[in-house]
Amino acid sequence: GGVDSSAIAALMTHSNKSPIQTFSVGFNEPTYSELNFARQMAQHIKSHHHEMIVAAEVVETLPKLVWHAEEPTADSSMLPLYHLARLARNEVKVVLSGEGGDEVFAGYETYRAPTVMGFYSRLPLWMRTHVLPRAVDLLPVSSSKVSFESKLRRFVRGAHLTSQAAHLTWRMIFSESEKSELYSPEFGFPPNGHSTSDTFQPFLERVHDANLINQLLYVDLCGYLPNDMLVKADRMTMAHSLEARLPLLDHDLVEFMAQVPPKFKLRNGWGLKPLLRGAVKDLVPTPILRRGKQGFNVPKGLWMQGIMRDFVAARLLEPSAWGRL
Repeated sequence: GGVDSSAIAALMTHSNKSPIQTFSVGFNEPTYSELNFARQMAQHIKSHHHEMIVAAEVVETLPKLVWHAEEPTADSSMLPLYHLARLARNEVKVVLSGEGGDEVFAGYETYRAPTVMGFYSRLPLWMRTHVLPRAVDLLPVSSSKVSFESKLRRFVRGAHLTSQAAHLTWRMIFSESEKSELYSPEFGFPPNGHSTSDTFQPFLERVHDANLINQLLYVDLCGYLPNDMLVKADRMTMAHSLEARLPLLDHDLVEFMAQVPPKFKLRNGWGLKPLLRGAVKDLVPTPILRRGKQGFNVPKGLWMQGIMRDFVAARLLEPSAWGRL
C-alpha cells in the first residue's frame, strides 16, 4: 500500500508473465491500517492477494519476538512484520520488500524539517523559546498514527539544535533528559560519558562537506537502516524461514542515487521521493503515489489502554522492573 512496496509489486508484474502474490497486514484501528491501499494496488496489478488483521495475537506474540530478535530491539513494527512473514511463508519461500526506499530516495518526513526550520527561525526569539514550547506541551496526546501533535512535539524539542543534531532526535525514543530520569544511580548517566547522538557522529564527520540532505541520508543509510530496519526485517522473516530480498538496496542503485544532486531527491525542500514516484507514475495508481509517508506503525498506545493493559501493567509494576530482585 505504500510507494516503495507498490513500486516493487508493479515492476514485478511488469516483468512477470503470470500474476504475482502480494501480502499485507492491517489493524482494526482505521488510522493505522493501510489495507485499503494494498487492496487497490492488488486489484490494479491483478495479483493473488493475501491479507490479515493483527489484534488479539499481540500479547501472546511478544515473548516470541524477544526470542527471535536475539537482542534488545525497540521497534514495535516487528509485531505486524512477524505475522506478515508467517502469512507469506504459507505461500512462498522468498519475498521482495521495500526496505531502503526511504533512505535511498529521501522518503522520511524528517528530511523536510530543515525547510520548516527556515521559516521557524524567523519567528521572534521569545516566541520560540517560551511561548511555543509551552503551548506544545499543553496539546493533548493523540493516539492517531503519525499525529500532527507528535510531530510538532519532536520538532520543537529539536528546534534549538543544528539541523544534523535535530535530525538525530527523530531517531531516538527517549531524550537524554528522559533517560537520566529512567536510569538508576547504579547504572549511571550517561554511561561512560556517552550520549546517543555520539553514535552517529562518525557518519556525519565522513560527509561534513556534503549538502545537508545528503548528510542526513548518509547517516540514516549507515545508522538507522542497518541497525533497525534491516535487523527487524531479517529477524522477523527468518523466524519463519522466509527469505526477504530488498531490490531498492541494490548496490548499483544506491551508488547511483548517492551521486544524484539533492535538489532532485527532495523537490523544493518538501516533495518526498520525486524520482521514484516519477519512475513508476504509469504503473502505480495516483492515490498511492500521492499518499503522505505513513510508516509501518502499530497502535501500541491504544493497545496498552485495551488488550495489552494487564500485560503491560504486570511487566512494569513487578519488582524486577524497579531493580528490586
